[in-house]
Amino acid sequence: QTVLREVEPTKVAEVEETLARLERTVLAEYERDGTPASGIRFRRIAEMLYSKQMHELPVELGESRFDAEALERAVARFHVEHRRLHGHAEPTDAVTFVNLRVLGERLREVELPAARPGEHRPEPWSHRPVYFVGHGFVETVVVPRGSLALGATLDGPALITQKDTTTVLPPGAEARVVQTGDLVIDVGTA
Repeated sequence: QTVLREVEPTKVAEVEETLARLERTVLAEYERDGTPASGIRFRRIAEMLYSKQMHELPVELGESRFDAEALERAVARFHVEHRRLHGHAEPTDAVTFVNLRVLGERLREVELPAARPGEHRPEPWSHRPVYFVGHGFVETVVVPRGSLALGATLDGPALITQKDTTTVLPPGAEARVVQTGDLVIDVGTA
């Protein structure tokens, strides 16, 4: 989120509120896809610049609450990064937050729920016509990726949706969720 705010200790509560709101937004997306809050790590990032410059640098803020000490660490990291990239730093110049970002990362240790016997076929979320070459428009199931448990299988035609991508299964293809949580797709003669 763009904030364009000079870095100053009196603004740390506002920065923390913005970061917390962004975390809630990211968390809601992961939970919608079936990942519990305990399985997510957040990365807080501030894009910063010297007030008289035009290009910002990303600075990791850490995972803890943003307070006056976190602000000092962020400014120090900014000066170090600026020196590393540009050969100089200006510790007496004002620093500005341009953007605040929160990235969510799913922890690999998170176990996906295993499909129980008889539950290897997920319920479709919706249906819609999709055009497939050689088949024309075909009524196609739409399934959220988070609803596919380990061992689940899904026959095409289908659309598997998640926040960052949509997987298209053409008619005749099959997807299955393997132990790692990955989708393995057999396109057969699709």
